[in-house]
Amino acid sequence: MENRSERILQRRQARQLRRKRNRELQGGYLLLALTAFVLIWGIIGLLTPDRAFSDNENRVLAQRPKLSLTNLLDGSFTSDLEAYDSDQFVGRDGWVSLKLAYDKLLGAKEENGVYLCKDGYLMEKQDAPDTEPPPWFQNTTAVLSAG
Repeated sequence: MENRSERILQRRQARQLRRKRNRELQGGYLLLALTAFVLIWGIIGLLTPDRAFSDNENRVLAQRPKLSLTNLLDGSFTSDLEAYDSDQFVGRDGWVSLKLAYDKLLGAKEENGVYLCKDGYLMEKQDAPDTEPPPWFQNTTAVLSAG
């Protein structure tokens, strides 16, 4: 009877050891896959030429900043690099389109100062008009009142 319980205990311990080894291997494979993905994505990003203008967003994209001691010390290099990375990453137009489709699905009516209209039309959001008259109007009234 003792032999049987010992064999059951040994099998259970062997099973637990195999499970632990499998979990460790799975974690290693996941780490390897993630590292490979990040490296490949970075290499593709370095090999892809920078774009100067985004037709989808109708704006000029940030370019690679020049590294200098002055830029590095005053912090402008890192902020320029962050703008460059967010403007030039691989597949940016696809990600922007995906986000826009998701926001539309959630019922958004406006995205970054642009109204999303029916049939795919986009309208730029207009700022409120100035309440003060323009300088030329003030000059004109001064000339007319003087004459």
